[in-house]
Amino acid sequence: MTIPQLIRQIKNHWLLIITLPSLIAGFIFFLTRNEICEYNPNAVIYTGLTSVRTLESGQNDQIDYFTINNSFDNILTIVKSRSTLEEVGIRLLAAHLMLRQPNPAVANNHTIKHLQTVLPESVRNQIVNFSSPERTVENICRYSEMPGNIISEKLLNVNDEPYNAKGIRAKLTAIREGTSDMVRLNYLSTDPAVAKQTLELINLVFRRRYQELKMSETRTDIENLHELNNSKNGVSAKNLFQNWINSTSVQVLDAPKLADQPESSNRILLTVIGFTVGFIFSIGFSIGKTYFNKRIKNPKRAEHLTGLRFTGALPHFKDDLKQFPWGAIEHQTINQCISKLKKWSNQQTHLVVIASSREGEGKSFFTKKLVRQLSNV
Repeated sequence: MTIPQLIRQIKNHWLLIITLPSLIAGFIFFLTRNEICEYNPNAVIYTGLTSVRTLESGQNDQIDYFTINNSFDNILTIVKSRSTLEEVGIRLLAAHLMLRQPNPAVANNHTIKHLQTVLPESVRNQIVNFSSPERTVENICRYSEMPGNIISEKLLNVNDEPYNAKGIRAKLTAIREGTSDMVRLNYLSTDPAVAKQTLELINLVFRRRYQELKMSETRTDIENLHELNNSKNGVSAKNLFQNWINSTSVQVLDAPKLADQPESSNRILLTVIGFTVGFIFSIGFSIGKTYFNKRIKNPKRAEHLTGLRFTGALPHFKDDLKQFPWGAIEHQTINQCISKLKKWSNQQTHLVVIASSREGEGKSFFTKKLVRQLSNV
């Protein structure tokens, strides 16, 4: 298909090319009118791993980047571990259950109403200790271990709930900031207060568990510390110092804040994509319709289908273009047709086929003109 033919097809199907993309874009825009907004606060944790390794190795020694990367992998694993996130979910649930009235800094109305719908008041009374958050956490842990309990079935084991460990992991992003000592945490939630509080609890639980693990590694070294001066095989004071530093250097550099604006909506992008897809489809439909169209569209195709030679055709006369010499053009065209007929055949009888693709295009008119001109030859 040539460029002029493509332009002609676009003109012939301009209504489809405009209407279809507009309808698709409008439909997508309408469907996404109630798009759920998500909030994505972040927190930054300072680990001190690179700084400690640099201090230990000295400026002239090579830094053990493998060990540093392994330590960061350990930190990220602890952050996303099942036990860490399960405790985060239970503590988040305890904070919500202890609310005597809605508090936008802890959970919005939708979160609280949903929790009240799922959890009966009788179960809440058994669990909540308004004077002690830790007692409430313990009660939830104990109650969730009971067979067939509603807390596990409706809240802790449901992926869509903010208290489920798998659901928290799916919405949590934990990455190291380049080659620095920082780890950035991001959490997505439709409730900005839940997003902020979840990050706070992750920081709290992670730091405690990390310190416990590191302190357990150095406990044996501390017990054998008195042998350092008397044994060549004793624990290196440098290693003991490093382990102790690693267990106490993790700090929250940037605490999470309550997000006041949700993440950018994909509504406009989806609408543009829908319009583009509709536009491409309509153009493709126009081209395909032309390509698979078996109608006679030009003289060459007519010759191919009929096996007859093309002699000529009269132009379409337009009344609004009266300044053109249509009579002379008509006379000249008919003469050219007759000249071709004489050239192609030495017989006295000629088979002449006059056809058009539509009614009322002048077959009878052309036949009369041709017969009249032939009678004068």
